[in-house]
Amino acid sequence: MLSSATLSPFHQRFEGKLEALILLFEIDLSNLFSQLSSFPLLRNLEIHTPFIDILRDPSSLERFLFRCSHTIQRLVIHLTSLDEALTKWLSNCAADGQCYSRLQTLIFYPTHQAARVDVVLGFIRFTSTTLTELQVNQRSLTDDEAMIVVNALVECSQLTSLHLNISRFSLALLDNLAVKVPGIKSLSLSVLPDWHGGLNGLVFEELKERSYIEWKVENLSIWLRGRPVNHPTMEAFARCIPSVSSFFETGHIWTHESVLINHVSILCGCARQRYKGCVSCS
Repeated sequence: MLSSATLSPFHQRFEGKLEALILLFEIDLSNLFSQLSSFPLLRNLEIHTPFIDILRDPSSLERFLFRCSHTIQRLVIHLTSLDEALTKWLSNCAADGQCYSRLQTLIFYPTHQAARVDVVLGFIRFTSTTLTELQVNQRSLTDDEAMIVVNALVECSQLTSLHLNISRFSLALLDNLAVKVPGIKSLSLSVLPDWHGGLNGLVFEELKERSYIEWKVENLSIWLRGRPVNHPTMEAFARCIPSVSSFFETGHIWTHESVLINHVSILCGCARQRYKGCVSCS
């Protein structure tokens, strides 16, 4: 069991210096979270854990997160439990408007419970003046949920990067993105791996009638079943979004599909770097 005596050297050495903390654990750390004070310089906090299955006292982690929330600029929450208690815990974390006043990057892995999209909305609401990057991974949003999230982002005037997992692609969603988040520089959409609709000829025909000349997107990434969509499809999107100058964060619009896929694979590597949209990473 972790005691105050055990933690004292850690506090003394890092309390006034720690800027980044990554918590990846599969044991009960309730005592640790209860005893840890806030870290006044903490900017980057990541939490990866099964959560409910592990922590004897989940509120200890909640209180620790609150204590640190006033300085955090980048927050990653990756919890795998689907328990009702997790639902309540996440809602509590997103419910205090006095917290997360400096949050710029939110990387969130919501549970598969339908009601949990409101947790994402809670974070958006309280960070609308500071949020610059949002990633919603793991859970694929339904058509309605994706629209709700995008509508909420209209208040995020500083947002420059957005990644969403979606159950299916629609041009209605693309139209809404162009209207509600016109200032984003990087857009990544990952379509549900087992969606069989694909990007068919109808999409291409409808794209010919679209022109997003005022949209500021510079980097565009569209994933289907965990792989980058083919180059002709990406070119079709780029033609109607003139500002696009990069596919899949490569810094280039590649002219040959095999070069693009190989380059993305090198960038990803799965074991070396988490890459937005990759089915193995996300």
